[in-house]
Amino acid sequence: PRVPISPLVVAGLGALGSAAWAQSTIEWASPLDGDFAVASNWLPMAVPGARDTAVLDGFAPYVVSVNAARMVETVLLPTPQATLFVRPGAELTVDDLEGEGTLRLGDGSSTNPAELLVENRGEIDAEIFLNGTRLARARIVGLGSSHRLGPNTVVTGTSGSITGPWTSEATILKDGPGVLSLSGIEIVGGTLRSSGGGLLVLSGASISDATIEVGTDARFVTNQSTVVSDTSIVGEFTVRSGQDITFGDGVVFPDGLVINEPGSIGDARLFVEEGVTLNGEIRFEGSTSGGQIIGIDDGQRLGPDAVITGERGAIVGQWTSEATIINDGPGGIFLAGLNVVGGTLHSSGGGRLDIAGAKIRNATIESGPGSAFRTTTDTNISDTTVVGDFALEGGRLTFGDGVELLGDLTIGLPGVAAQTQLYVEDEVTLNSPIR
Repeated sequence: PRVPISPLVVAGLGALGSAAWAQSTIEWASPLDGDFAVASNWLPMAVPGARDTAVLDGFAPYVVSVNAARMVETVLLPTPQATLFVRPGAELTVDDLEGEGTLRLGDGSSTNPAELLVENRGEIDAEIFLNGTRLARARIVGLGSSHRLGPNTVVTGTSGSITGPWTSEATILKDGPGVLSLSGIEIVGGTLRSSGGGLLVLSGASISDATIEVGTDARFVTNQSTVVSDTSIVGEFTVRSGQDITFGDGVVFPDGLVINEPGSIGDARLFVEEGVTLNGEIRFEGSTSGGQIIGIDDGQRLGPDAVITGERGAIVGQWTSEATIINDGPGGIFLAGLNVVGGTLHSSGGGRLDIAGAKIRNATIESGPGSAFRTTTDTNISDTTVVGDFALEGGRLTFGDGVELLGDLTIGLPGVAAQTQLYVEDEVTLNSPIR
């Protein structure tokens, strides 16, 4: 039996304005599964077309299947009981899409694509299942100027993509093998989660006021145009080899960041916008470059709670640092030009800190066994305590006032042919054994 359209739905349709009502409004006739293309499934008995409004209403669960290419002016899903299923090999094009009903694309096994194209306006606040066998085999494409995924939207599935000018407050989950892509989307809330080897593609996405959950074996694909701000990252987030990501203000990562994967020979880059402070643990990995943290323009800071570790990496730009920076193994961390106003610089075990051109004051330098520091004339140290025996192995260094040497100072090493020079500013007193 037919289930009449509810008064609330009638009121909602009325709110669409006279332009929507100027076309035929056709309602799903019963709470039973059926084919979109069968006229007897609709009231009145007509299949909605390119100038019609299709309403999937009702009070019991049912699935409406689209099995071929179709065009509809407007599709309304005012109840979560209804599911619109775009099957493999089908393409549904709508001018307007709105509602709380479920959207399902693909069946998880077919190699044929299933596509939903939204030309003018999409307002979705429901479950979305993208069940393609590959990324391009379950697609929702926004073609107009603005579309929205509401806060009750949950996007899951085997593989698929959402592209176009969407604004999202949704929960987007990729738990397990496969790929979900959200390229170019503006994310203004909600949750993004990857785990179990699931790949979440966020290339070109703008992310703010959201939560990023990093599960076991999480995989994210990002680029420099992926901008994250005012967001909490739960779990240890890795910027993988060959990928970039940009941080704006307000990114919190209590479980740490990893720049590059262990053993990788590629490069990974974290770009940081002007005036942003990083506070948290960041670890450089990789067997060659290790990766880079790059300041865009100037004014970036490493805060007093920042801890930078690793064997190979670089911090590039006009950074001011109160951080703890540690290299305890072979390789080098490049800190050229860093303005150090506090914190600790630690080298041991053959790990080199390249502080060429750095200005260091009110800090602690820890020189452990096998330490290595690369300096130049422009490396200026003042009001700083040097713990351990400090050796200049070629190159130049300038001491200002207030340098406290708690160990021996060695200028040059046997067998090192490079000239070694220590410059000392006016009226500075040195008190330590010098060899």
